[in-house]
Amino acid sequence: MLIGDHGSSALAGRNRRWEAYDFLLDRILGGELSGGAIIEERALTEELGLSRTPLREALGRLEGEGYLIRQGRKLVVHTVTERDLMEILHMRKVLEAEAVSLATPRLTADQIATLRAALSSLEPPANPTPVERRRVDDMLHGAIAEASGNRRLAATVDDLRAKTRAISVRLLDEVTYPVLDFNEHMAILHAIEMRNPELARLSMLAHLESARSNILRKLAEY
Repeated sequence: MLIGDHGSSALAGRNRRWEAYDFLLDRILGGELSGGAIIEERALTEELGLSRTPLREALGRLEGEGYLIRQGRKLVVHTVTERDLMEILHMRKVLEAEAVSLATPRLTADQIATLRAALSSLEPPANPTPVERRRVDDMLHGAIAEASGNRRLAATVDDLRAKTRAISVRLLDEVTYPVLDFNEHMAILHAIEMRNPELARLSMLAHLESARSNILRKLAEY
C-alpha cells in the first residue's frame, strides 16, 4: 500500500469514528437516548453502516466523557442528575468568568461587530427558532472562550456547554426566557465593547447564575 493510500484510509477511519460520535452525542443531548437506555452495538453498526471499530472508538470516548457508563457488561446512557447540572454550571461560572476577562481586551473590533450583528438578529420583536437562538448562543460563548487565548480552557468550556445543551434548548423554546437570555448576552457584549474586563466578568457571572435558576425551574417541571 502507498503511504498516501494509508493516510487516506486512516483519515477515513477517523471520520467514521467522528460520524458515530456526533450521531450518538446528538441523540443523547437531544433526549432520544435517555438516561438508562442500553447501547446496542449491533443495531448501531447496521443503522450507521459502520464497522464495529469506529463505533467502539466513539463509544469509548463517550464513556470517557461520562455520557455512557458501565453496568455489568452493558453500556448504558448516564442519567444526568440535578447535582450533575449544578456542578457543571458552577464550573462554567468559574471558567467562563475567567475567559471573558481574558477575552475582553483580545477580541477584535471586527469580531465584536460580528457578534453584535448575530445578537441583533434575535432582538424582539424578531421571532427566531430555538435552533437559530442556539447557534448565536454557541457563537458568543465560543468566541469568548477562544479569545481567552487558552485552548484547554476553550475546549473545556465547549465540553461543559454540550452537557447542558439538551435542557438549554428547552429553555430557548419558551416565550419569556429567550428575551432574558438576549438581554444578558447584550450586557456581556456591551462590557466587552467598553473593554471593561471586570464588568464583563460580572455580567457573565450574572448570566450563568440566571441560567442556573432557570434550569432548576425547568427541572421542577418534569
